[in-house]
Amino acid sequence: MVRGCPCPTRQKAKEMTKILAREVEL
Repeated sequence: MVRGCPCPTRQKAKEMTKILAREVEL
């Protein structure tokens, strides 16, 4: 994990939640 840049980690988490939500919807 990068200490100076927590932004990319947040974006990845958002993408994962989006994919999970899509799977649940399907």
